[in-house]
Amino acid sequence: MPGVDVYGRGDAAAIPDLYAIDSVVMLDGNQSYPLGRIPEAWIEAADSPTSASRPCSYSYFDGSLRLWPIPSDAWTIRIAAHLRLDVPTDDAAPSPWFDEARDLISARTKWHLALHVLRDPALKAAMDVAAADAFTTLKGRANGIASSGRIEAYDL
Repeated sequence: MPGVDVYGRGDAAAIPDLYAIDSVVMLDGNQSYPLGRIPEAWIEAADSPTSASRPCSYSYFDGSLRLWPIPSDAWTIRIAAHLRLDVPTDDAAPSPWFDEARDLISARTKWHLALHVLRDPALKAAMDVAAADAFTTLKGRANGIASSGRIEAYDL
């Protein structure tokens, strides 16, 4: 929105729950322009309410996304990010944590029991293998998504 540089929950419910931002892109017609991440302190020092223009940078601070310079027009901003997931409220509630990593959680739980409660070296060794297999499967799935172009690795 023209003249608005800070966006939060009222603008998009997920903004305060961003865990890590991979990229922020501004769309202008058929063109996309990646916005560079800069420190909030830099924006505070350089910002001028009269310097409205097309944004070229952003910061993420205190659960808000801030564009710089202040937008002079309305543009679509696309954010590729990881969201902080809520803890499930009950055992029957679906959760990406449990749906995607069920085998890894199960193997690691059994490993913990075998080591600390049952003191069963054979079960512990079997769960070492099961946990490693489950982790490899999850990692392979994530790599498959990344190589498809749907997500992109980015060093923050």
